[in-house]
Amino acid sequence: MAFHQYKKNVAIQMESLLKGTDKLISFRTNMIADIENCNAQLKDIVVRDSLNNTHYLSDFFKHGQKEIILCRFSETNCESCINYSIRTLLQRSNVIGNDNMLFLGTYRNNKLFNRQKVFYGIDTLNTVNTAEFQLPAESFGYPYYVIVDSTLQVLKTFVPNKGTPLLDNECIDLICKRFFSLKDELL
Repeated sequence: MAFHQYKKNVAIQMESLLKGTDKLISFRTNMIADIENCNAQLKDIVVRDSLNNTHYLSDFFKHGQKEIILCRFSETNCESCINYSIRTLLQRSNVIGNDNMLFLGTYRNNKLFNRQKVFYGIDTLNTVNTAEFQLPAESFGYPYYVIVDSTLQVLKTFVPNKGTPLLDNECIDLICKRFFSLKDELL
């Protein structure tokens, strides 16, 4: 009987340590992402929307708009990671504003991308399919967010981790507070 209690206590402690490890990994990943990508200057690349219209990246800034948040994902990313990243951002669309969000996917063709946009619930928002995006954060292999200003300078990079939703929510709320107008919902 004592052995089973001891085994149960060890299992509880191991689970606690593993949860702490997830947070440490998330902190480490985001610290590296921010250091490597902060102040990077994006090229004003030409992108195609789902209707095959061409735009410059800077075209997504409206007159007087200071920052936008880019949600970057790829068909090679984990499906649940993409879904989690998009849902986490969409939950704050009332704070961030739909015009302040741009979803950048990398899919082999627009037909596949358009099908996924509907699945993710972003088909009515600013979305483009582009492979050309040169940031060190691309090497992580996970969806990520980038806040850029109207000169296309990277101000902040954040890699959401579905294993640490509470930590992610705190970080996203801080990003909203810093870069986007807060509504009463977060106060």
